[in-house]
Amino acid sequence: MKSTLHYKENSVDTPLGKRSLSRIIFVIPMLVATMACFSFLLYYVVSELIQYQQDNEKLKKEFPLQQRHELKYRILTAKDYVEFASTHQLPSIKSYFDKRFDNTRSILERNEISSQTAQLPVRVIDTLLRIYTNSKIHIAVINSQGSLLFLTPHGIDNEKADKNDWKEMNSIIDKNGKYATVNEWYSVVQAGQGSKGVICTKAGKELELFAYIDMKDSLQLTQELVLDSLSKIRYENNEYVFVNTFDGHSLISKGVLNLVPKNIINGTDTNWQKVFADELNSIKHAPGDYISYNWKKDDGSSYSEKVSYISSIPEWKWLLGTGMHTTDIEPVLQSRKDELRSSLLQEFTKIIVFLILLLFVIYFITRWISNLTSSNIKLFVKFLKNAAISLQPLDESKVHFKEFHVLAKAANHMISERDRIASDLATEQSRLKYIIDAIPDLIFFKDIDSLFVGGNRAFLKYAGRSSEDIKGCSEYDLFTKANADTYLDSDKRMLQSLEASRTTEWVTYSDGHKVLCDTLKTLYFDANGNVLGFIGISRDITEMEETRQRLIMAKEKAEESDRLKTAFLANMSHEIRTPMNAIIGFSDLLSDDFLDPADREDYVSKIKLSGESLMNIINDIIDIAKIEAGQLKISDSECNVDQLLADLFGTFTEIKSRSNKNALEIKVSIPQKESPLLTITDPLRLQQVLTNLLSNALKFTEFGEIEFGYKIEENNLHFAVKDTGIGILRSKQQLLFQRFSQVDSSTTRKYGGTGLGLAISRNIIELMGGTIWLESEPGQGSTFHFTLPYRKVLQPHVQEPVVERSYQWKGKTILIAEDMDQNYLLMEAMLKFTDVSLLHACNGQQAIDLVNEEPGINLVLMDIQLPIKTGYEAIQEIRVIRPELPIISFTAFALPREREKSIEAGCVDYLNKPIKPEVLLSCIQKHML
Repeated sequence: MKSTLHYKENSVDTPLGKRSLSRIIFVIPMLVATMACFSFLLYYVVSELIQYQQDNEKLKKEFPLQQRHELKYRILTAKDYVEFASTHQLPSIKSYFDKRFDNTRSILERNEISSQTAQLPVRVIDTLLRIYTNSKIHIAVINSQGSLLFLTPHGIDNEKADKNDWKEMNSIIDKNGKYATVNEWYSVVQAGQGSKGVICTKAGKELELFAYIDMKDSLQLTQELVLDSLSKIRYENNEYVFVNTFDGHSLISKGVLNLVPKNIINGTDTNWQKVFADELNSIKHAPGDYISYNWKKDDGSSYSEKVSYISSIPEWKWLLGTGMHTTDIEPVLQSRKDELRSSLLQEFTKIIVFLILLLFVIYFITRWISNLTSSNIKLFVKFLKNAAISLQPLDESKVHFKEFHVLAKAANHMISERDRIASDLATEQSRLKYIIDAIPDLIFFKDIDSLFVGGNRAFLKYAGRSSEDIKGCSEYDLFTKANADTYLDSDKRMLQSLEASRTTEWVTYSDGHKVLCDTLKTLYFDANGNVLGFIGISRDITEMEETRQRLIMAKEKAEESDRLKTAFLANMSHEIRTPMNAIIGFSDLLSDDFLDPADREDYVSKIKLSGESLMNIINDIIDIAKIEAGQLKISDSECNVDQLLADLFGTFTEIKSRSNKNALEIKVSIPQKESPLLTITDPLRLQQVLTNLLSNALKFTEFGEIEFGYKIEENNLHFAVKDTGIGILRSKQQLLFQRFSQVDSSTTRKYGGTGLGLAISRNIIELMGGTIWLESEPGQGSTFHFTLPYRKVLQPHVQEPVVERSYQWKGKTILIAEDMDQNYLLMEAMLKFTDVSLLHACNGQQAIDLVNEEPGINLVLMDIQLPIKTGYEAIQEIRVIRPELPIISFTAFALPREREKSIEAGCVDYLNKPIKPEVLLSCIQKHML
């Protein structure tokens, strides 16, 4: 009975007043995270503002002190310089003089003053005058004609002086009669010469440069040099060093060197006089002290408070000082505040960005968790809504949380229990229905009013109605009036007597044919004993057996397809595991050191036989894959049919003996003729077909005989393989040539096999231009026939006599490129008795390197499936290095064109795994250099 409930597939109905769990899981963490972020932000802003106010107040207090320390540092540094100059007069003079002399020369050279210059430009003279402000250093510039171009104003008279006057001022001449140079004057003074002064010359473009230093008063000269240097010092806001003497003369004021010292005490500037008095008081505190006073700014706009640090040079009776207007501190202080505010804003911005990013991360995480929760809830809602109409379990892989996973397990357990109960009930109902439908008798059900409520398949067929149409029909709707009256009377009597009724009558079907039915009617009751209706069973006595057989055949035909699919996988597993079991088992037994030699030989033989069996299975699978891909190729060549059959006879005679089928005889039928039958066909594929047919015959025949052979019929060769085995039902014969098909499952269990052999054989025969069929009767045996075109050989190939070969390659070297150690060790064992030297490469690149490094390699065995570089890539590079070196490919690839690909890549031959020793040795012997 169908459910009347209808639900939306992807909707979750939320009752009024209830909140969504997934939304709560999303919203609450977001609210908490947002509040936490804003709380942290508020805390951070407040704490940073407090810290900013504290830093601001600290800056207001400490910055002026820092500026005061800076003033002190400046003056003490200047004082150190003065003290150094006073104690090192001559080095200081030399350093100062060297700089001025070099500056002069650079100015002249930069302005391109040459020996032909008659007069210096005004700009050059002004520049030189600004350089030589010291009264003790003099400079003269004279051209090649002896004309004086420049002379310092406080030196020799410009109008009267000439070159010779300068030379006569001091007779400092070296032993060669030349005047001393700039680099020589210091040594001369140190020697006690030149007490009056030093003359220095320097030639440049025939222009002579004369400098004169008045050394009569070196202290005064040093002081002038120091004052000149201090006057050039500038600090922030164009601040400077000022120098006054103890007696009130200003040597440097406002950063300008006073060539004529200004008298502060006798001057008219009373403010300056007051400041000077404070300066004198400050030097009483060693090494100096700060003073505050009003002083005009450099722009002369107004007076403002100025703080200076004063120190003294007692030896020279000098006051040194420098200061800073307090109004100049405010912009710097404001700049520091701006920097502090900017830093605060940057940190605040970073925190804001970080919190926003954090909120985004939290948003996506909570959204993700909410979505997962919502999807899980929807999954459960869908499951619960569909539980009434379906029995689909929850997919636990789609549940993301442990709690939901526990719920899913519980729900699935509930469903499994419900499924089990429903399955049991459905099984019982299905079993009852199928039992009733499978019964060839006519079975019907009627209610207490004698109206039909259902019937089995046979009854519906008899009535010509469907299961839906039959419901509610009366006797008069289905039968003639006379029959209907009879049936209704019978029903009334049964209701009165509550006893069953049985009758035998001829029943006419809708198609007109009649059958004899034995009809039994009985009442059925509810749990309380109330009559619910009638059950009737009419049995066709005449065709009971035929109906049963028809149902069985129909069922088997319906199940055949599914059985073949599942049987193939079971067969393949069985067929592969069986030889593998023998190989692994006997290999383990061979490890026993005390194993009897005869047993050891027997175990090795069984391992080899199982390996060949496994190889045959793999070859069958590869062949069927080639057939499916349309790539199975036929290679025609000359074939000696008689010899082929004789070889197969010997092979299968030996197999029969190993199988202990002593009650079975194998015969070969070869027509009598003067010479063996030669034809053009594919001998390997012909042998494969005959091997498949003979293997099947030997498998299914326990005693009697197996006979195979051929006969010539016009232009065809007719081959036949006949046995006295179990035989095959006619209905099963066509299935045998289909893939994976066998007679039945019991045959598979008893005889084994993949069910591929006959399908492969049929495709091979058709590709070779023939046909295949069979004749068989159960219990009498089978005969498989096939025909092939008979193409005569016009010029038979004469086989060369077999020459006994000696595989001795002492002194030769073979490179084996193989990544599997077991395969390399196997080939090493195969080649051990040849005395050949072996090199092992585990990958393609190593093979290339060994060919490069070892010129004595005579042959290469190259696996195709190699790491780093494949066999084909290695072959190409080796062909470039040594084109003449023979390369033989050996691989487990068994697909079509594998040989052609190897030859095209540059190989001289191709070997397919597994490799037999005799094949390997023969191939190497053929191509060894």
